Amino acid sequence: MEQSLHQNVAQITQQIQLTEQKIDQSSNQITQQLELTERKIDQSTEHIAQQLELTERKIDQSAEHIAQQLELTECKIDQSTEHIAQQLEQTEQTVKHVSEHQSASLKTTLHSIQRQNSSILYYTSQASSNGNSNRANGADPVMQTPSIGVATTKPFYFFHIPKTAGTSLRFWLLELFAQEEYLECFFLEDLEKISSEKIAQHRFFSGHLGFSLCQALPQQPNIVTWLREPIEREISQYNYLRQKRSMLLDQVTQSRSVEYIDAASHLGIADLLQSDLHLGYYDNLQVRYLSGIAPGQYGQTANTEDADRLSLWTRAAKQNCDDEMLAAAKRNLLDLLHFGLCESMQASIELLCYRANWAPRQFNLHLNRSQTGAKALADALSAEEIAIIRDINKYDLALYEFAKAEFKLRYQELWEESLRVKKHHFNLCSDTEKLPTYIDPFKPEPQTSPVVSDFLEEHFQYQHSGDKRLERLNIKFSDPIFISGWYPREYNDSLKTWLRWAGPDTTSYLYLPLKPGSSYRISFWVLFCMSTDIQESISLEVEGTPIPLQSLYVTDVNDNVQSLLTGVIPAELINEGFAYTKIIFKTNRVVSLEVAESDPPVRYVSFATNGLAVEPVTDPNLVEALLQTNAQLQKFQDRSHHFEAQVQQIQTALHDSQAQVQQFQAELQQLKEHAAAIQIKQSLVEEQPQPHVVEEQMQLHVQEILQESQVQTQQLQSELHQSCQELEQTKKILKKTQSKLERVDNKRKQFRQQLEQTRSQLQQTQAEVEAMETSKFWKMRKTWFRIKRSIGLGH
Repeated sequence: MEQSLHQNVAQITQQIQLTEQKIDQSSNQITQQLELTERKIDQSTEHIAQQLELTERKIDQSAEHIAQQLELTECKIDQSTEHIAQQLEQTEQTVKHVSEHQSASLKTTLHSIQRQNSSILYYTSQASSNGNSNRANGADPVMQTPSIGVATTKPFYFFHIPKTAGTSLRFWLLELFAQEEYLECFFLEDLEKISSEKIAQHRFFSGHLGFSLCQALPQQPNIVTWLREPIEREISQYNYLRQKRSMLLDQVTQSRSVEYIDAASHLGIADLLQSDLHLGYYDNLQVRYLSGIAPGQYGQTANTEDADRLSLWTRAAKQNCDDEMLAAAKRNLLDLLHFGLCESMQASIELLCYRANWAPRQFNLHLNRSQTGAKALADALSAEEIAIIRDINKYDLALYEFAKAEFKLRYQELWEESLRVKKHHFNLCSDTEKLPTYIDPFKPEPQTSPVVSDFLEEHFQYQHSGDKRLERLNIKFSDPIFISGWYPREYNDSLKTWLRWAGPDTTSYLYLPLKPGSSYRISFWVLFCMSTDIQESISLEVEGTPIPLQSLYVTDVNDNVQSLLTGVIPAELINEGFAYTKIIFKTNRVVSLEVAESDPPVRYVSFATNGLAVEPVTDPNLVEALLQTNAQLQKFQDRSHHFEAQVQQIQTALHDSQAQVQQFQAELQQLKEHAAAIQIKQSLVEEQPQPHVVEEQMQLHVQEILQESQVQTQQLQSELHQSCQELEQTKKILKKTQSKLERVDNKRKQFRQQLEQTRSQLQQTQAEVEAMETSKFWKMRKTWFRIKRSIGLGH
């Protein structure tokens, strides 16, 4: 029995060992399966991540490709639309040009005889009426006509802040206004003495008047001002106070101003700027002026009756500059018609011409400069003194940085507009592509000026397209006119006339509103000339075509030689599309001229004239005949004076004078014959085709142009239709790509579900293993092994 018990125990032991082996094998298999499952899960996860990454890349590439296609399609549509608009605009301009040209031709044909007869009668009367005294005094050879210039009744005010190139700018701006339109008043205390009625009679104002002038005017003026780098402006003002002390003391009357000027003569700049005379009154001067709280003439105004019409800052007490004043100065600066910067003068002038719709002009004046200059003074200042000046003028520095930023934006807009017009209007793409797209006005490139100047010329002509165009002009240099390349007008006491010197370059310009359809005789007196070779080199040019000039020399009673230059501008050079014809004066050189009591004392000039006259003509040969007649008449007058001086030869002189008269009558007879020849030409003109035939031809030509335009429009519409089809195809591709993306997203979701299932199975398996380890069977197994070992049956 004991043996059987041992056998049973052995069998149980074997079974237990087999069971343990099976359990170990099962555990190993489960472990291996778990490892394989984890590897598969990792591989699946990595594969899924790779597929997701590839899918995202494909989606990004597809989206980028679709965006590029959409952008290209939009560009094509924009180009097609712009091309259609340009074609339609060109068609309208062509139709308008053809219509106007044909109408002008008909009018010229119908009225040519009237113009010819009136010209003959006028020139004949002028030949017999002009005398030596009129020429000597610079009298104009044709009748008076309306003046031209800045055609606006709105007042123009140059808001002059001290030491910002204001004197030069005042003379430069005055050229666009008549001399009598300028109110010569620089200081507010002088303005207070002038009645409102007298102020309202003028159109151009300039001075240290602040915004008080606006209160004295019946309407708000166009205001421009100039700013300057604050440190340089402060040093320049200090230098000016020291150099012009005597002159300034004669001008001011208030005690505070006198004390301030006296202090500048013996205090250093840092001490003056930190004194009570400066702080609260003259510091941050540009902000003070533009905020309306500028330093005025302190104390009660002299004219109490007109005190209410002026601002209170003329009688203000000490006031420190603050952030509110700076903010007000910025607002007022942006409300002006224009503001310029002294450190970028050329760009400032170009912007002013653009905003005021003026012809492009050169700035060739530098007046009221210090004799020794402020640069030496600035170089001698220490870093500590510069820091003091900077700290005191911190609000001016902030205003100047604000103005520079706004100025750069405005000039960039002008430059981009100039490039656009050059590229699209003139079709000069090859040159435009080489030009920069961004321009720093403080570092101008050499090629910018011609581009901007051409645009300003076109802009000026367009803005003034509605100006009245005249047939007769008598331009006096005391009148307003669009010019460039001349020195400011000056009055000559000996000749009793206003005149200008051409300079400092050898080319000068003048704009005339000439009416198209006629040729014009242009004449001007050369009152002074620097040399004979310059006199002989004077020439005129219109639209790139030289105008031949003929000279008539005259000697006045003071033995001063003057010459009348006359030429004819052909009708074909008068551009119908431009309101103003640009007359170009050229000389071979300029010569330095020292002018007493002038600023600057040396000028570079060629010749001086007091204006010009323009009169329509029909036959250039008639002008030559009239000039010969005038020359003969002058010789006759010179001989008459000689005969009066020699009484003993009166009979002989009388005989000679009668011969000259007979010769003159013969020449007049030739003129009459010439007039008869013109009448014969009139009969030939009447044999021209009838107006209705010309109108039919014009209508046929217009129809052909319209048909061509319709064909071009149809082509552009077909291109637009094709672009729309391409856009539809692109949209279809986008939809397909979106559907693929949705399918990929569904697959990604399925992979995630499988991964979750695998993870749940793994968790279940781990739970089963843990359950087996904690079950009663395993506890009994462990107990049996302990018993087996205790009775000595274990190995």
